[in-house]
Amino acid sequence: MFILFLFFIVILLVYMWKIEPYQLIQKHVQLYSEDISQMVIVQFSDTHIKRNSLAQMKRVVQTINAQHPDIIVFTGDLFDCYEKTADMKQDVIHQFQQLHANIQKIAIFGNHDIGGKAINVYRDIMEEAGFIVLCNQIYINAKHHISILGMDDACVGFEDLKLADTRYQPFQILLSHEPDIADWINRSNTDLILSGHTHGGQVYIPLLCSCFLPRKGKKYRKGCYHLSNATLFVSSGIGTTRLPFRLCNPAEYTLIHICKHPMRKMREMDYTHMNEF
Repeated sequence: MFILFLFFIVILLVYMWKIEPYQLIQKHVQLYSEDISQMVIVQFSDTHIKRNSLAQMKRVVQTINAQHPDIIVFTGDLFDCYEKTADMKQDVIHQFQQLHANIQKIAIFGNHDIGGKAINVYRDIMEEAGFIVLCNQIYINAKHHISILGMDDACVGFEDLKLADTRYQPFQILLSHEPDIADWINRSNTDLILSGHTHGGQVYIPLLCSCFLPRKGKKYRKGCYHLSNATLFVSSGIGTTRLPFRLCNPAEYTLIHICKHPMRKMREMDYTHMNEF
């Protein structure tokens, strides 16, 4: 019996280390708005780039581009620890330059983009890759009736909770790396909140999952939450941190379709695609 148990543990660890982290799942959500005829937004988050990440990032870029997005948003945590992988800077820029959006590419800061000596280079990296970096700032596209609010990191930055007090366009999105910020802002002017940070717990073990959730990501773990006046979507992200394991939390990106239709709540679709890196 002990031998069988030990064998099971070994198989589980191999799966958590070598298989699940290298799966890429598409999470598909649909949102209806009277003001937008059609728009495709792709969110990806928490790449936590390390030495062995470039092949993974190449596949992520190819998969995102295959969706022909109008807007691409990155919700923070580019490198796991920049000071250990600073020599990869140009390779990462080159990979992210390959991401193509019909309208715009937008990024915000995560806690790892401020720590690990990344604070002085993150904006330069993302801007050289063609992203607009929002830090308590607002992107407005009047032609497409959409505004995107980018909040500074809530753990180690200086988030501006008043950023969401005003509606700038008929359809408004708030980007916040930490999802629990959704309870601290005025949600009446926000249609959709996009976050990451939690990795879905990264290793999901019932009853113990809360132990793996990070600060300001403990209430909203992953997926879709219908809150008053707004919908929150929390991505499980792409990479791993601390330990290179994932369990019941495959790497994912989010494909968001906004269509013209009488407003109703967003619905989370089933997983539609699974690819291995």
